[in-house]
Amino acid sequence: MHPFAQSAISEPSLRERKLQRTRQTIIDEASKLFRKYGYSTTTLKDIAEAAETSVATIMRYFGSKDAILLHREHVVLGEITAHVRARAYKTLDEGLRDVTRTSMLNLAGRVQLFGLIVNDPEYLPIMSAARAEWEAVLTELFLQFSGDSWEEQLRAKSLAAMMTASGLTYMTCWHESGMQQDLLEMQQGLIDEFIEAFIRPIDDRYAAARKAK
Repeated sequence: MHPFAQSAISEPSLRERKLQRTRQTIIDEASKLFRKYGYSTTTLKDIAEAAETSVATIMRYFGSKDAILLHREHVVLGEITAHVRARAYKTLDEGLRDVTRTSMLNLAGRVQLFGLIVNDPEYLPIMSAARAEWEAVLTELFLQFSGDSWEEQLRAKSLAAMMTASGLTYMTCWHESGMQQDLLEMQQGLIDEFIEAFIRPIDDRYAAARKAK
């Protein structure tokens, strides 16, 4: 069985379905308000009124307005984090390609949300927070294939930061160019170049170190 295959899941209860509907209503109404009025000018009170709920309920489900905006991003990040922490990858190359595939999940919806904030005053702090989350999980992956010396630890963290920055820069440039190019193809080209230049040498050293033990 594939290491990430899911076991059979029982049908959600009536209460769980109601909670899911409330959560989705909050997301849907918030997205409409973000598109119509802008992200920074939309308040939690506005969202609560549109979703016919309370600010307290929204905070219980999401914790912040940013979490509503980035809910799809957090779902993808959660799945990637679970993959990384399963430590099922035999090579860093394999791990990064799986991360790339998973990062493409629901890309169209996530790109739409990116478009909502790209010109918003709150764009930089939101993207800074997203970058920190992506960098943290990539650092965790890179460190699994690094030695204990400070040089190798520094290399792993630097490459994770580089890959995160490259991915977000690609997204920004793609949006600024009018989204004419194939983003999936662009991202695949980026990962291929990155792996060839930086990851294969790490995998070779890691394999040699394991063989020497």
